[in-house]
Amino acid sequence: MPSYPELKICLDLNIWYAIFLAEKAGKRNTVRRRILAIIQDGIGSLNGNIYLVSLIMSFGMIDRLREVIKKDKKIPPEKIDNLINSILEYTRPSLTIGGTVVHPISDAEDGHILDTAIANQCHFLVTDNFKDFIEHKDIEVMEEGVLA
Repeated sequence: MPSYPELKICLDLNIWYAIFLAEKAGKRNTVRRRILAIIQDGIGSLNGNIYLVSLIMSFGMIDRLREVIKKDKKIPPEKIDNLINSILEYTRPSLTIGGTVVHPISDAEDGHILDTAIANQCHFLVTDNFKDFIEHKDIEVMEEGVLA
């Protein structure tokens, strides 16, 4: 089997929550779901090149996602556990422990996500709220609203 370079992706929690809501509503053909499918497959292509895809998350991100989903009282706890466990399956090799916010931006939660992405040298941070991230000097928006 040929060796491919790694492509590291960090998904903001708003992407995970949007995937969760879409699944709950029975919507399966969304852009976010296609990104998740690439992560699940562990392989993808960009500009004609093939990459091994790694999902980057921190324990803090996972804990916060669990808290957000728990607010929906209609979701049974075992379904939440199943969702979190399935995410952990994709992140196991790349799961990082998050600390304090090193790259401060206006939203502390987004600062933690940015720290996780930078500490792991992510190639992409996928988010629905560009405005909270673009204020940081190390962030470059490739093309807002476009799936590459």
